[in-house]
Amino acid sequence: LPRELLKPFLADWGSVERLFDDVATRGRVVDPALRRLFGAYRIYDANGRLTVPVIDEQRGDRSYQLAAVIAERVAAAALTALELEHWQKELGLRDRQQALVICYHELMWELLLRYEQLGVIVRPVAFAAPERAQPADIGDLILMVRHAAPVTVGR
Repeated sequence: LPRELLKPFLADWGSVERLFDDVATRGRVVDPALRRLFGAYRIYDANGRLTVPVIDEQRGDRSYQLAAVIAERVAAAALTALELEHWQKELGLRDRQQALVICYHELMWELLLRYEQLGVIVRPVAFAAPERAQPADIGDLILMVRHAAPVTVGR
């Protein structure tokens, strides 16, 4: 991807943090400077409300619950199917954890390719033709996660 398109997200963490703060405290992007900086990315509408997916990391959120179930099943199946000990030895890796990271990285890309071949997803322009990418195409890659408050265990 052209670095220039990513600059507001990578080179200006203060603005990214202010963007998150605006959304968290006001429910939308209000700050005029932020609206100018991030406007071309189409991550919010004319009223400053987010147009990108927001995942609410909490038990009551149906999409979060579904994702947790899917992740649990994929993780369990992957540990069996990936033959980590074999790849650890084959690739001369330090341990099973290192093998898992490498194998999962490859599995992730293969799954995405398979979903693309099945027509379930379409490769975003920013990946399919980075030389043609515009700021709005970068906006297509963005999602936000609203993390749940940490669970504390009392004594």
